[in-house]
Amino acid sequence: MSSINTNLSAITALQSLKATQTSMNKNQNQISTGLRVSEASHNASYWSISTKMKSDNGALGAVKDSIKQSKAMIDTYTSALDKSMKYLDTMKAKLTAGSNPGADLAAIQVELKSSIEGLKSAAGSATFNGQNWLEGSPSTVKLVTSYDGESQKVNSLEIDTTKVNLFDDVADPKAGLLKNVANIDIATAPKAQGYTDLAIDAAKVNATAGSEDKIYIKLSDAPNTTLTFTVTGTGSLQDLADDINADAGADNVDSKIEASVVDGKLRITSKTAGVDVSASFSDTAAGAAGTAAGTMKLDTTALTGLSQGDKIKFTANAVPLSFTVGSEKNAAELAASINADTNLKTQVTATSDDDGNLILTSKTGTVSAMTFENTTKGVDTTYGQIAVKDALKAVDKAINDLRAGSAMLGANKALLETQEEFIGVLSDSLTAGVSAFIDADMNEVSTRNQALQTQQQLGVQALSMANQNSQMILKLFQ
Repeated sequence: MSSINTNLSAITALQSLKATQTSMNKNQNQISTGLRVSEASHNASYWSISTKMKSDNGALGAVKDSIKQSKAMIDTYTSALDKSMKYLDTMKAKLTAGSNPGADLAAIQVELKSSIEGLKSAAGSATFNGQNWLEGSPSTVKLVTSYDGESQKVNSLEIDTTKVNLFDDVADPKAGLLKNVANIDIATAPKAQGYTDLAIDAAKVNATAGSEDKIYIKLSDAPNTTLTFTVTGTGSLQDLADDINADAGADNVDSKIEASVVDGKLRITSKTAGVDVSASFSDTAAGAAGTAAGTMKLDTTALTGLSQGDKIKFTANAVPLSFTVGSEKNAAELAASINADTNLKTQVTATSDDDGNLILTSKTGTVSAMTFENTTKGVDTTYGQIAVKDALKAVDKAINDLRAGSAMLGANKALLETQEEFIGVLSDSLTAGVSAFIDADMNEVSTRNQALQTQQQLGVQALSMANQNSQMILKLFQ
């Protein structure tokens, strides 16, 4: 049936052309944007997933920027610490030179002051983005390292700035790793109390009656007087120090010196400023009666550790006598030296046996109360050099502290570099994932565009032909 009101062929051709046009519009949109899912209506699921992934990737980009800033910040502080280490090394060299008696401490202090100002400058100028870990109040700083999209949480690396805090205030340091260094002044040091350190093995301290160990002390304000402390108990070095501090014997040891334990050594300190101290510890071993009448013997065990300054004491015919060890290394050499001694050879004869024991025999009577004192001398100081020694100790400690701080910063920077690499890989993976969901395959789009253009041309021709069907009806009425 032919109708002039309804052209079914034209309607069909028009619908087909519209569908083709719609497909072309969609295809051209993909060509212009490069996306096959550019809005939720194209694919709600893919659009939602890709949107979240792009958001997470943006957060990761911010994390990467933060890590770069953190690395630059650490580099700033590391450079300042390296410079500070050079200043400290210079100070250490100057103080070592100042340890020599007669050194010009005032001139050295001028050089030390210059290095101290350099340390303050390095700490005060180590500012990055308004932060300075080397100066001010130490705290725990959190550096951004990652973003967890699942839990919407920013993860961070905690750094304790106490380990690199050089000064609380460079203008007036009262705290910080370099506080003691900043206060060094060897030119106008107070006349501190002198002290000496004795290296004593507490396990060998002897309080046995008749062979008690002794500590001999001399003070520079009374050079001809020797204070004697006789060991009254055994135990730790701290126990020995406590006994010395409680001694109120004839020499009034407790009123003139104070004992303490420092770095595993017994420290004897003058209670008077400007007074030097020297001391020695006598590890006493008692001799035994010999097999023959009028003899006494020191066995080879007692003579272990023989050194210059050790003493052999004994009584011969009621006369107290002593022999001070020089270069002798064994009992045979001791015997030869005693027999050559002008004061001793008239009283006793010294021999040694095959076991390395020393034997004394009285020439006219008896030998008794024989002891061997193995002497340990303290490390003497003078109060003029105490400031130098303490300063050198403070600088050494500062060097170790800064070395530990630099190592901490280096380890954290290495961690940030590893994290930065991981974040980069993760960001690339998210970018690839987003592409898989929403990016158009341009090869496919291009091929489809050619096909749609052909379909469009055919549709136009089909519609034109369908419209001509109505013209054919006119011919029927001619």
